[in-house]
Amino acid sequence: MKTLFLFTLLALPFFSFGQYTGLASEFFFGRHPSTRAESMGQAGVSLTGDLSTVSTNPASLATIEGLAINTALAEPYYFFDKAELTNINMSFKLHDFLTIGASRGHFNSGTEITFVDEEGNMFSHTPNQSTYALVLSSQPVKNLYFGIKTNYYTTNPSNEDFSTFYFDFGIIKRIQFPLKSFIRHSVNLGASIANFSNSSVEIESLTEPLDEELPMINRLGASYLLTLDKKYLVRSLNTLDFLLQSEFQFLANSQYHTAYRVGAELMLLEILVLRAGYYHEKLDDHDNPSNRSEFSELTYGYGFRIPLQKLTNVPLIASFDYTNLPQPKTNESVNFDNFSSYNLGVNWLLGHRSQ
Repeated sequence: MKTLFLFTLLALPFFSFGQYTGLASEFFFGRHPSTRAESMGQAGVSLTGDLSTVSTNPASLATIEGLAINTALAEPYYFFDKAELTNINMSFKLHDFLTIGASRGHFNSGTEITFVDEEGNMFSHTPNQSTYALVLSSQPVKNLYFGIKTNYYTTNPSNEDFSTFYFDFGIIKRIQFPLKSFIRHSVNLGASIANFSNSSVEIESLTEPLDEELPMINRLGASYLLTLDKKYLVRSLNTLDFLLQSEFQFLANSQYHTAYRVGAELMLLEILVLRAGYYHEKLDDHDNPSNRSEFSELTYGYGFRIPLQKLTNVPLIASFDYTNLPQPKTNESVNFDNFSSYNLGVNWLLGHRSQ
């Protein structure tokens, strides 16, 4: 009953006195920080055991054992053909009751833009923006995970930094079913709120300061995992893992970016991973008939894992994920090259004994 109450609470939209007008949409709604999630319809709020999904749900941090480090790169971004989104995450599990983590996300447009200051002087600058985050996550009772993320956001659109703090909260409930005939299966329920503090950033302009709200992003999702635990081919490795997930996203301070997402993942021998997904997202077309009012996109990708803790005496898991996808069209008359996303992760399982 307590879990149901918490999920109901998270599902309720927040009242907002302002409105999100699209500030930093390329940062919050562009490339997903997780290549794995990007490949599965951009869904990730109910995923566990993956450090890269901490940007979607900070509760996932508590499901990661030992010390983990993850880095990701996505490029380019529409007209910014040299743009890069980079992310680096780190976590360390002290106890079931406490996992700590830190992350940095950075978007560099890669293109110099010429500006004119108040005195009429011209200068060039490459716009960029970043978040620096501290994450605390916990498993207070078995299979129930909470997380809170403190973010310091800074944007530099014209050679001057403007910054603010905002906070995220997430919860994941895992329902584990009994093992039956070498088949294990479980269901995860996930929910998160990004920027529940309803923070805004004050940006100075030539006329007067602009108080721009950051998006308040609500996500609800579920995932189903089936594992064939029979060791048919390699004695120490699961033969097959199959994941199916769905997610719903809406903003508390905007009518746009409402999204429905589904994704699937097939992992063979805990090494080769194949992914696919689909998402539908509502956009602001700015009353321009040539602009699209929605995205409806198919996604796909693949990855590799090296579970050294099961193959050798080294308590380590290494992973690599990749996808190369068409950039969703925002305007029917403009085409862009594909974008790529890469993710590299290492997880040191402290105290783990090889099988």
